[in-house]
Amino acid sequence: MAWAPLLVLVALATAAVTAEAEMVLKVVDDAQDVGAACLDGSPAAYYIHQSSANPTKWVLQLQGGAWCYNEADCVSRAQTTLGSSTQLEPNTTAGAVMSESKTVNPDFYNWNHVLFVYCDGASFGGYRKDPVTFQGTPLYFRGLRNLLGIVNDLTTNYGFGYATDVFLTGNSAGALAVYLHADFFQTLLPSSVLRYKAMPISGFFLDHNTVEDKPVYPEQMQYVWQMHNVTGHTECTDSKESQERWQCIFAFENYPLVRVPLFVLNSAVDSWQTRCILTSEPIPGGHQNCSAVPGWQDCSQYLDTCAPQQISVYDDYHTTFLATLMESSGFTTKGNGAFISSCLTHGISSTAWEQLTIDGVLLRDAVWKWWIADGATAADHTHLPCTLATTEPYQCNPTCDDATPSALN
Repeated sequence: MAWAPLLVLVALATAAVTAEAEMVLKVVDDAQDVGAACLDGSPAAYYIHQSSANPTKWVLQLQGGAWCYNEADCVSRAQTTLGSSTQLEPNTTAGAVMSESKTVNPDFYNWNHVLFVYCDGASFGGYRKDPVTFQGTPLYFRGLRNLLGIVNDLTTNYGFGYATDVFLTGNSAGALAVYLHADFFQTLLPSSVLRYKAMPISGFFLDHNTVEDKPVYPEQMQYVWQMHNVTGHTECTDSKESQERWQCIFAFENYPLVRVPLFVLNSAVDSWQTRCILTSEPIPGGHQNCSAVPGWQDCSQYLDTCAPQQISVYDDYHTTFLATLMESSGFTTKGNGAFISSCLTHGISSTAWEQLTIDGVLLRDAVWKWWIADGATAADHTHLPCTLATTEPYQCNPTCDDATPSALN
């Protein structure tokens, strides 16, 4: 099982395109007292850049990085930055809504920025008091306690207890955590908070089979739920029989239940989903093999390598994605919003934050308009994608920063 490609993707997702001020690593004080631990038992951690201009305003981002799907996978992950705080660099940078460049991010650049390190392997969702030992290696499933530990540490050391504005975001698996925990997270906030909203970025993963009709991803996520003892939105788990509660690990199950205003930022043809849901193959005892279905390795990542019939498959996925999103009551809940693109990308780069538009509306402007709005209908803050063309060029939105093979040379 190779974690190196995933770690590269995590680095690319959090790195800014332009020069950024560095965020500083902070390990949680008294982590053991609250049970906050990474997979290897090392203490939970986060990166922070404080603002002197807006000390009571905070952008908090839950880091992404997929999941560990079984015990062997978690043992491997525990030896990386996605499973151990002992492996972390002392500084990092972040882009898009976490960018400290006024040019890139004019509305949030001078807020406090915090990156919650993702080192539990289950979207900050699991909790088992005692470690699980696999082949002699103890594994700590403490994701939910990591949220609590980091908030406590921010309050004790950085004045989070005086926060007035809190913008909770998350990327990928961290975005799924936003769907799962946005309401719970609100209970951790100080009484001084006047505005709290949340934006999951690329976390609306579908319960969908592969192009070969294999339930690779659904079966893996079912085991993640059981192994980590994941806690989802309580209204979701309370509404299901015990054998069906694992379904609460999917965003669409939680979306209609979340009371915190949500702005769904996603692609209808998200490149992680095209690679690791639609065209993956299982690896017994390890991580899934993304892009492994024969004939799909290039197309799952680069639109300009696809055949027209493959684009038709993507258009079907696009249709299913939009139907799943729009049929949820969360889609029309007052105070919510959405920006759904047709880009074959995952996460939001600083380039996309600055340049991506839908019907002439710039992404970062759409987010700010939603952030400052009070009581607006969801339709006022919803932006939907065009459909990929079945003849070249396939991309219908020229502002997408889709990867191409030539761009990597």
